[in-house]
Amino acid sequence: MDASANQASCSFNVHVKGAAEQTEDLYMAVNSLNTKQGIKNTLLMQLANTLASLEKNNLTAACGSLNSFINSVYAQRNKSISSSDADYLIAAATQIRAVIGCTP
Repeated sequence: MDASANQASCSFNVHVKGAAEQTEDLYMAVNSLNTKQGIKNTLLMQLANTLASLEKNNLTAACGSLNSFINSVYAQRNKSISSSDADYLIAAATQIRAVIGCTP
């Protein structure tokens, strides 16, 4: 309410993406990369393993798959994956690891 007694209200919904949904988004980002098919397939398989582990609530395995994904991206940074794409992929995977509660 303002000084003239005009009143307004609003509302909004917030959707917080969990680890699985974020991993699906990361999967789509990798799938859209312009890189060698073999490298793309490796990264997609690591994310598919992450999703399967999350589905089974095996957080240790999910953390391991994400760690492998991050290492694979680092290995291809400035080679088959641009530094900006690699930075995005690593940041997204690191965020998912934080959501899951992975130890460093």
